[in-house]
Amino acid sequence: MSVNEALIILIVVGFAWLTWRMFFRGIKHTRRSFPPQWKEILSRDVRFYRKLSVEDKDTFEQMILNFLDKVSITGIETEIDDKDKLLVACSGVIPLFEFPSWEYRNLNEVLLYDTSFNQEYETRGGDRNILGMVGSGAMNRMMILSKPALYQGFKNTNSKSNVGIKEGRKSMEKEEGEGEGGKEGRREKKEGRKGGKRRKEERRERKEG
Repeated sequence: MSVNEALIILIVVGFAWLTWRMFFRGIKHTRRSFPPQWKEILSRDVRFYRKLSVEDKDTFEQMILNFLDKVSITGIETEIDDKDKLLVACSGVIPLFEFPSWEYRNLNEVLLYDTSFNQEYETRGGDRNILGMVGSGAMNRMMILSKPALYQGFKNTNSKSNVGIKEGRKSMEKEEGEGEGGKEGRREKKEGRKGGKRRKEERRERKEG
C-alpha cells in the first residue's frame, strides 16, 4: 500500500468517525438562551430544579433544550402546552443529570394521554390502571405517560412516586441494555457515574468554600 493510499484511508476513516460522533453519539452543544417563562415554570413546579446551584441550573436548562430538540411530545386527546413539554423533558433529563456524557438515542417520541390507559393503550373501558410505560414492539422508541399522573408526580416531593422520572429511568436502562450489545452502554454509564461523582464533589466544595 502506498503512502497516498494509506493517507486517503485515514482521512475517510476519520471523517466517518466524526460523522458518527455527530449524528449518533452526540457532541458538545452550543449554549442557547432559555426562555424566562420556562425558568418560571421550572422554579414553580420542579423541586429538583429549585435545589440546583446557578451553574447546575444552566446545565439542566441546556439538557432540557437538547431533549426537546430530539424527542417529539404528542398529546393524545389532550392539548400540549409549555408546562407539559417541560415536565416531560424533566422526566427524561433528571435521570441523566449525573451522567453528562449520556443522551437518549432510542427515544423518539413521548405520547401524553389525557388519563390512565390499559395494555392496549386504550383510555376508555376497563383495566385502565397504567400511568406510564416504555413502549415496545410497534410502540418501540416511545414513552407513554398519563398527563394527570405526570403532574401529580411533580407535586409529590417523593421522586420514587414520580411516574415521569420512573419511566425515564426505565428508558435509560433499556438503552443501556440494548445499546451496541449493552457493553458500550454500560461503559458509558460507568464513565457517567465518575462524572456525576466529580460534579457532586465540586458542588460540595463550592458550598464549603
